[in-house]
Amino acid sequence: MTLRTLGGFTHTDLNGGLHNGLGNGNGGSSMGGPLGGLTSTPRELRDDQMDQIRDLLFGDLKRQMDARFAAIETRLNTLEARVQAVSNESVTTRRETLDDLSRGIGELGDYIRRIARP
Repeated sequence: MTLRTLGGFTHTDLNGGLHNGLGNGNGGSSMGGPLGGLTSTPRELRDDQMDQIRDLLFGDLKRQMDARFAAIETRLNTLEARVQAVSNESVTTRRETLDDLSRGIGELGDYIRRIARP
């Protein structure tokens, strides 16, 4: 049994060595060996490392974007609540104004009736 290092990863070679990185030391494929296909070529290790780096970088960017979206959503909800409050206030004011106007028209009608009667 020997320890080997490939691309920064250490693994145990139970079969006495890898032949050209393609077998398990007994002439069979690495899938049937004691490592169960866990041996990787340096290129695969680099690809895996690049994938991990991409995940880390994209994950950070995604977290930043999620935080920005959450802040924008909060601001939008606040603005929506303000617009609703102003709208409700406007409707209330408009109703009060219409009520005052209708009372004024009713009073004017009563006044005209009183004047018109001799």
